[in-house]
Amino acid sequence: MIDQYISDLIKKLNLSATSEEQLLIYVSNKIQRDSWGSYYETINKLFNKGTQADMQRNSVAIQLVFWAFDLVDDVVDGDHLLEWISREQQILLSHITMLQAIRLFNQKIQDDVMALIVDAGYAEFYDITYDFNENPDISEDEYIALVTQKSGNLMRLIGLIIDKDNVPLQYFMQNVGIAAQIKNDIDSILSEHKSDFYQRKMYLPLIKYIFFSGDKNLQYFSRENILQSGSLDYCRLLYNYYIEKAYSILLDAFPDKTEGIRKLKDEFNF
Repeated sequence: MIDQYISDLIKKLNLSATSEEQLLIYVSNKIQRDSWGSYYETINKLFNKGTQADMQRNSVAIQLVFWAFDLVDDVVDGDHLLEWISREQQILLSHITMLQAIRLFNQKIQDDVMALIVDAGYAEFYDITYDFNENPDISEDEYIALVTQKSGNLMRLIGLIIDKDNVPLQYFMQNVGIAAQIKNDIDSILSEHKSDFYQRKMYLPLIKYIFFSGDKNLQYFSRENILQSGSLDYCRLLYNYYIEKAYSILLDAFPDKTEGIRKLKDEFNF
């Protein structure tokens, strides 16, 4: 189902046949790799909410929402720019994708969905200023607040769609979102293909590097020194803390679903 939506969306861009085919392959592979739709479907089955048709439609919508955020995020960071369209077109494609996603959600929850997306969007706006040159004194608490508003809200979206009245599920998703972002930031600062290191993004790895090393001016800033500082060890501990916190919320609220929750934890490792 998602392949058909993506195909229809890309066809309307009026690209050459070759570019259209290559872009479709790229997007299909990315969505399959990220698997947010599959994650939603697994949790939805655990709570047995809605019809099969509802689940399929929501799965597509969720994948489109996450891709829309990725599109604009990649333009801002200079990461993974699509070679078949311009930067400006990539931003516009993000808008189109997001609107198509929102149209798929049940009208009863569209206002709640848009409220979460808008709040996450503001966090994405603030995120641009989170670099050492502009804001060298960002604290861990400020980082967690930003991540909660951005990634936490996007993941809460999954809980909202499954059951807007299920508060524990939404807080579970929020904590999973925080953990997933911490893991992403660990991976990104070590990656040659991401801009976090070169832009000196004030995310948790750099915040804790400065704290542990005392290198306040980044005079000795390098990937090797980041590894040696213990910064990433701390980040991994905090990642584990939020994962365990998330599953504790779910296990405490739904003891009758313990087996399914444990399977969920084993199946999806962020």
